[in-house]
Amino acid sequence: EEEIQHADHILTVSELARESYLDAGVSPSRVTSVPMGAGLSDFVPADNPSAADGPFTFIFAGHAGRRKGADLLLEASEHLADASEPDHLLQCAGGYDDGLFQQTTAHVETLGFLDHSALAEECRQADCLVLPSRHDTFGRVVVEAMATGLPVLVSEHVGAKELVREGKTGWVVPAEDVTALMRQMRWCLEHREQLRQISTTAAETARQYSWEEYHE
Repeated sequence: EEEIQHADHILTVSELARESYLDAGVSPSRVTSVPMGAGLSDFVPADNPSAADGPFTFIFAGHAGRRKGADLLLEASEHLADASEPDHLLQCAGGYDDGLFQQTTAHVETLGFLDHSALAEECRQADCLVLPSRHDTFGRVVVEAMATGLPVLVSEHVGAKELVREGKTGWVVPAEDVTALMRQMRWCLEHREQLRQISTTAAETARQYSWEEYHE
């Protein structure tokens, strides 16, 4: 609070973050959103995309815990499996809370910590990034995934939701709403080829959020 009082102006990394300052009583004229950039040299679409094969793959990147909604993702996946939906796989890149995957019936593959090159390759092989966070000021992985041509499914509490054009680059669902998350995941499972048509628009949109654009 003292830092806010002393600041001449405040820059936030997303409109979601800016709104939190306004909600706290800071004058709108003192706060500007400048969306965060990302290093995208590794995150490029595949040269020759192959036809979809094997189980539909949702990828989650970041620390798998409650703040990023990993528990919600597991629950939604379990419901889909119980309903005998088309086969799907959850891939989780990064660290995770102890015990998170011990009792789930979801089909999960943990990838561990990946460097940019390895994460980009996993994104190129996946069908959709899912980030159902309870709170995520921005969520740089959204930009990175989209830059590879991957559609994204995020919660309304992810700052990078401002990149998402509904049905054009991905989808935004209410935070902590497992039913809404599950329904959109089901739609993705049933429209795999349609998701592949999103690739070009997603990649073009992400290029507007490079570090070069941020500096400009």
